[in-house]
Amino acid sequence: MIKKCWQLLLITLLSGCAVFGINQMTELDKLYGKAQVQYRVAAGETEQNTYLNKVKPVLDNRCVVCHACYDAACQLKLSSPAGIDRGASKELVYDASVFTREPSRLFIDAENTEAWRKSDFFPVLNERGQIAEANQKASVLHKMLTLKKQNPLPAENNQILPEGHFNFELNYARQCPTIETFPAFARDFSSSGMPYGLPALNDNESAVINEWLLKGARMTDKKQPESHQNDIERWETFLNGNSLKQQLASRYIFEHLFLAHIHFDQREDDIYYKIVRSSTPPGEPIVHIKTRLPFQDPGISRVYYRLWFDPATVVTKNHLPYVFNPERMAWLKKLFIDEPYEVTHMPNYMNDIASNPFVAFDAIPVRSRYRFMLEEARYTIMGFIKGPVCRGQVALNAIQDHFWVVFVNPENQNTPMLDSFLMQQSHNLKLPGSEGGYASLLGSWSAYSEKNTAYLKAKMQQMQDQRPDGQALTLDHIWHGDGHNKNAALTVFRHFDSATVVHGLIGQPPKTSWLVNYPLLERIHYLLVAEFDVFGNLGHQLSTRLYMDFLRQEGEISFLTLLPKEERSKTQMFWYRETNDALSQHLKRCESLFEITTGLDLRTDEPQVELYQLLQAHLSPVLEKKYDIFNRNVPREHRRLLKNLEDLHGYFLNYFPEVALLTIEEPDGQTYIYTVLRNLAHSNINSLFSEQGTRLINEDYLTVVRGVVGDYPAAFWHVKSKDLDDFVTGIGNITSEADYANIMTHFGIRRSHHNFCQHSDKVHKLFTTIEPVDSGLLDYNRLENR
Repeated sequence: MIKKCWQLLLITLLSGCAVFGINQMTELDKLYGKAQVQYRVAAGETEQNTYLNKVKPVLDNRCVVCHACYDAACQLKLSSPAGIDRGASKELVYDASVFTREPSRLFIDAENTEAWRKSDFFPVLNERGQIAEANQKASVLHKMLTLKKQNPLPAENNQILPEGHFNFELNYARQCPTIETFPAFARDFSSSGMPYGLPALNDNESAVINEWLLKGARMTDKKQPESHQNDIERWETFLNGNSLKQQLASRYIFEHLFLAHIHFDQREDDIYYKIVRSSTPPGEPIVHIKTRLPFQDPGISRVYYRLWFDPATVVTKNHLPYVFNPERMAWLKKLFIDEPYEVTHMPNYMNDIASNPFVAFDAIPVRSRYRFMLEEARYTIMGFIKGPVCRGQVALNAIQDHFWVVFVNPENQNTPMLDSFLMQQSHNLKLPGSEGGYASLLGSWSAYSEKNTAYLKAKMQQMQDQRPDGQALTLDHIWHGDGHNKNAALTVFRHFDSATVVHGLIGQPPKTSWLVNYPLLERIHYLLVAEFDVFGNLGHQLSTRLYMDFLRQEGEISFLTLLPKEERSKTQMFWYRETNDALSQHLKRCESLFEITTGLDLRTDEPQVELYQLLQAHLSPVLEKKYDIFNRNVPREHRRLLKNLEDLHGYFLNYFPEVALLTIEEPDGQTYIYTVLRNLAHSNINSLFSEQGTRLINEDYLTVVRGVVGDYPAAFWHVKSKDLDDFVTGIGNITSEADYANIMTHFGIRRSHHNFCQHSDKVHKLFTTIEPVDSGLLDYNRLENR
């Protein structure tokens, strides 16, 4: 009897919910007609200019800063008309699912808005009768903005927002209301209007957006310059040559540049292209070939590589600029076409071949492949940081918070011998994706360890074979950028689940560094870029993470060979404190393989620091200096006080944000911008699920750089130059969360600051001025509320 009552109650509740949904639907349908996808292309020059010059700047600067890439709330990407029209979804991209999900890549996985509606994306614009009233009352976007106007942030300036009303955790449960469920959402989450946790649009911005919505939200893509057409034709002609050599070279280029934001010498702001695979040749409309990964079977006999105009607003978190100009084309021809080698057949797209670049591209000389990646090494390393992942902790918790990267000199390698060696070792260099499925974590780790050890043993033997007379390693082993290429030295800063790569050896001498050769650089790219599927299942992501541990260790072990033999084990043990027995034994096996002698005369009791000094001198002609706070463009007083800030270290930095943007305003109004980076120390970084157990808080330190470094600022600080001494002193006296909150009250620009939007605009203007190519919109999803 009790069971039957519960069943009746459940049926009643479900029926009530269903009736409520039907009534809402019926009411909207009755008032404005049934929903159907609308044709929203702006008609005529006036409508187009209104959208591009008035509406788009508001959307970009107030909305896209939180709604771009896969980590946008509800997958609502407001960075292009196609994304706005597609709308939102309740499906999560980052949900660590045991199942592989269907991809939802804008511009790729559905041809139009009708197709997205079949994929559970719902509209945020009115799709009923196109009248002014419906364009307001049947628009989620309009209702979200109105909800914010009705429930603005607390009136008190620059206060911490109340915890019960706002949740800024990255993984909090988003509600993602549809127009039908919006009344309940507004009732239960009245503080959740847009922009979420930030000031409402001002009156002028509101008027612009409201008028646009009232008139049907007509949109147009930003305009592709006609002046680029000749460049496009030249490059598409080159990439689609008929010879097997050209087809193989183009396939290699595509698999490495498919994420690149291509621009020409005559670069225009916000205008970029992407290399895509198309079933149609140059001169015809592009028809995207839809595969989950760039090396998968296209399903047709001939692929064409085309330059597709990217209509989305540039956001710095996935912005990877790469220039195509006459010099670059001549260089590519020299590397891949003029080089004497023969291609007798194209490699097939079977997974075990296509996912292994050492097999698929065996015909192309290693020298050409390595030179191609080295020339823009920053781009190559940035791929796994700014790629489609957007939120990259799976890969990024496998790297230190701050380390330097240098490269093996390609001129010092016996190329024919290396070509043969890599083909022989291709089975040991297989990546997780070549296996198809994903085994147990323990089984995967053991298999990766065994293959990695076998490869390193063979690598050591090959290095010794190249030095039959026992020649020691010297600085000639390190690529010096051919005397002009600043990609020879890189610095990586990690900020939990995001990271930044910059040219130069920046900051204090780091705990670890990588020495990277071609096989390592290629595997990093294929593991974390070409083969990484953001929609893949948990097994895929964990296998990727496990394998990345071995790649990091390989780069570190190679760097250790530059130290005296007696220092290598001791240094490695310091890098890997408190590790488990299996890892300790693996590291010892690997380190013992590298018996090669260093030819560097390191005489001090701090050989690693001394080695860093030698590297800096060796690479001095190509080291990037623009980030240095001792740059001549930095005022002298800034240098002195910011150096004091950089000297801070230890436990109290636990209260600091990971990335803070500091603006210093001079009496004449001139403003300088710096980034303060908190580098977290760990006993080791091999924990898959939690980093807290390996944290060494007393070893944390700060790095201060000129300009903007980092895509996700956690805090904004704004200081008048006359108050800079007080600010640095106050920072140095922080011993509690209350002390930090006090600094934020006096010098911070919190989410609730009345001038937050003006400050945001100023930061972006400074960023664009300093970095006209690398800049884009920052992402505010990591802004703290402290």
